Amino acid sequence: MNLKLNMLTFKEIFKHYDIYEQETEYGGVSGQAEMVVNFIVHKFFCFKKGNGEKTSAISLTEIENSKERRVGNVILKEIGIGLKFGDIIDIKEIEKVCGSPIAIDNNFTYMCRYHYSISPDLFICIGVKEQNNKLVHLEIINDAEVISEIIDCRRNLGKDRRIYHIVLDRKQYYKLECLLRGNNTLSKYLAENKAICGYELFREIVCELELLKEDGCDIEEYGVPILKYITAQIYSKNEYYFVKQIGAKEFVCEEDFVVKFDLKFET
Repeated sequence: MNLKLNMLTFKEIFKHYDIYEQETEYGGVSGQAEMVVNFIVHKFFCFKKGNGEKTSAISLTEIENSKERRVGNVILKEIGIGLKFGDIIDIKEIEKVCGSPIAIDNNFTYMCRYHYSISPDLFICIGVKEQNNKLVHLEIINDAEVISEIIDCRRNLGKDRRIYHIVLDRKQYYKLECLLRGNNTLSKYLAENKAICGYELFREIVCELELLKEDGCDIEEYGVPILKYITAQIYSKNEYYFVKQIGAKEFVCEEDFVVKFDLKFET
């Protein structure tokens, strides 16, 4: 598969959009990321390992409305992958090129994601909407180090994943709702009472609390109590498991699980 990904940069292909750059990690590997300011953070994500110029990974996720599809399809055309967001995807045809997926992940989201390990330095994840098989997600990693960091986790996606049911009172639910407002996907899952990936949930909460702390907010009063409460339902002997990661260089979640929240009605 001949993809033109190595020298991809959002700055070059999007002259009329503001591009935000920041230090970040991808699969535990440090580097620099480009994101399109005009959209939700991480919807369009281009990652370069270390201080290098070569693109190591891109992630284009939840590409659904016409504006998002236009931007996403410009990127896909630049890469030369031969797919378009909004098109109906025939997974059997994909497998003729990519082989059988190493994992199929549809446990906690409206889309089904197919993970393909094509070679030691090429990994592709294709996400389609379950109701119509339209392409809404694409991740490409073309760096052997990054792939080696994520490959075991991806292989185990959807296998024996434990579901935690957590009951919140109205005050707790509101606080969690506020902490997830910056992530439309997780906010939507919470509102629709869908299961949420534990890694994504706690990473989002920790990141939000880090931002609030930087802004001078008292997170000990605002957010830490709800984080400790939810954590204690999973790590019963270590309610500070995620609190201790606020401000840490790398986020760690050792278990693979999903969480469903139920609102406790007052009687």
